Amino acid sequence: MDTAWIDDLSTVVPDTRIFREPHEIKRFTTGIRFGGGSALAVFEPATLLDFWQVLNSCVAAGCVIICQAANTGGTRGGPPPGG
Repeated sequence: MDTAWIDDLSTVVPDTRIFREPHEIKRFTTGIRFGGGSALAVFEPATLLDFWQVLNSCVAAGCVIICQAANTGGTRGGPPPGG
């Protein structure tokens, strides 16, 4: 997959933090208790407009998007199963 669009985003939304290295994105792709996944990049937009621009670029590139807030189920941040 061509990922040049990720680099291009740094000029479109300069205040957005873009993480691409495995050691940088590990905290976003690994659950606190268990589980994990992978990502091409992690974006931390500074404004809602920046978020919209990042989202548009991701959709145009055909990427799966997981928006994660403070404690989402995306990394199983909820109660333990069966608890």
